[in-house]
Amino acid sequence: MKILLVNTVAQGGSIPSYMRAIADKAAELGHTVAVAKGRCGDMTGVINISIGSRFDTVIHGIATRLFDRHGLSGRRATLAFIREIEAFAPDIIHLHNIHGYYLHYPTLFSWLATCGIPVLWSLHDSWAYTGHCASPVGSTVCTKWQTHCSACPCLKNYPASFFDRSSLNFDDKQRSFTSVPTLRLLPVSDWLSDQLSKSFLNHIPRTTVRLDIDTNLFQPSAEPLPNRVLGVANIWTDLKGLDFFRHLRQELPSDIEIRLVGTIRGELPQGIHATGPIASRTALIEEYSRATVLVNPTRADTLPLTNREALSCGTPVISRDIGGTFEGIATDNPAMKGARTDDGLLRLIKDFLNTTSPGELRNRCRETALALYGSSPGLKKLFGIYADVTDADS
Repeated sequence: MKILLVNTVAQGGSIPSYMRAIADKAAELGHTVAVAKGRCGDMTGVINISIGSRFDTVIHGIATRLFDRHGLSGRRATLAFIREIEAFAPDIIHLHNIHGYYLHYPTLFSWLATCGIPVLWSLHDSWAYTGHCASPVGSTVCTKWQTHCSACPCLKNYPASFFDRSSLNFDDKQRSFTSVPTLRLLPVSDWLSDQLSKSFLNHIPRTTVRLDIDTNLFQPSAEPLPNRVLGVANIWTDLKGLDFFRHLRQELPSDIEIRLVGTIRGELPQGIHATGPIASRTALIEEYSRATVLVNPTRADTLPLTNREALSCGTPVISRDIGGTFEGIATDNPAMKGARTDDGLLRLIKDFLNTTSPGELRNRCRETALALYGSSPGLKKLFGIYADVTDADS
């Protein structure tokens, strides 16, 4: 079997890690994998296909920021990519994020609609069914996408724009994404699947396939330190809860350390230590393992993998209860607690730090992670779907 994986990047972050796991499992089973990406480095051990150039990415970014035309640049690069697909001749095309300043989606989906190849699309956010954003969250949660987007209240959300083209984008996406007869959607959480049921993609077959955590990789590597609060994100914005950590610093005693891993966008008050991005998995695992608690105040997420990674490293989690964050986790599990409001999160954090000793819940956290992901259930489910769609196509 030949499998083509498509994503914005092939290195760094949860989706490339997932694609790495797919590629390794495919190699074990004797399949061939090609990875197509818009930028950054190659993935080792597979065929790599680059889509467009750095110049294409810049032009796409300008078109997005000025005119809200995300996914509507790079037609020439997309046509060249299609020729690469035809040369590889995959049995399955497995899409991940097709947003990210690198693809002209009407051109790609016009070809997918007629190629006859089974197409799977793992959805990690809301971009596919909205007229603009990947996270329809602002001062309130926007639900315009359930009927028809217009006058977008979330233009500052990724992919940010000065101009509102949300109504036209909604029509363009609906026309393209409902045109492929072989398409099957793979939302990464039941919550996202429920969102899809309310969107224009509701009639397309879908199956929830959650991303696994490599519990052999993410495991306790050091003893936890007392009074260390950790936050982990790729890019820190207020949507990810950066403003919450600013407030948290004011609310906690100075002897409690706050550490943030990831790129910081905005000023930080004194008393918050920013590590910057951590590329090394070993170093990230040590950050998880050393923390007393991971705090995740994100306001927009489908299935936060940082929570699961922390649990697998033996670290308790206090997280905003949003999206599919608590799917599969019992409400009375002390390893992971949640609240919907900032005040609720603050109360949980203070209570935890006042009553829980470092390492007290380590075994419970690890057991929870192993029960959820120890046998790679998501990967097994995905390869079952691969077998189903290729059998149906033969």
